[in-house]
Amino acid sequence: MLSRCQFSAVVLFSLGLLGAPLAAQLTTPERTKWAQTSSYADVMAFIDSLSHRGALMRVGTLGTSPQGRRIPYVLLARPMVATPAAAKATGKPIYFIQANIHAGEVEGKEAVQMLMRDLTLGKLTPVLDSMIVIFVPIYNTDGNERWAPGETNRARIRTSSSISTRRTAATMATP
Repeated sequence: MLSRCQFSAVVLFSLGLLGAPLAAQLTTPERTKWAQTSSYADVMAFIDSLSHRGALMRVGTLGTSPQGRRIPYVLLARPMVATPAAAKATGKPIYFIQANIHAGEVEGKEAVQMLMRDLTLGKLTPVLDSMIVIFVPIYNTDGNERWAPGETNRARIRTSSSISTRRTAATMATP
């Protein structure tokens, strides 16, 4: 038997796969027929566009990268909570989803953007009545910006036409 948290995660994941994207709010891969992945600027603009379209969310900064880029987090809750104590007091499960830990592994970054869109402006909005979600859509902000053709960075992995390295700014000198 699944626990409440496990059941919520299965429902959230399943509904996310079944929901159709909003035509006016597409990610970079969706707009390019999966030929490109989102840059740091694309992710930040996507988050801003959700907010401008009325998405109920709180955006903050988890930290700053070695190259000075903000590492964003996005809190989704219905009703919105202001503090960790308020979140705990709801009794709802709280999920922390971190994507783009290794910049060359971009699928999570793109999936998180789609899920944020569907949870705030799409058919999945009611899911937030039973859980709180904290997303970090682009954790490795510096590595994500080190674009190079896939053959250069990950010759053995088939991927989109542009892919970033698996490095952070601290290891940029590594060959």
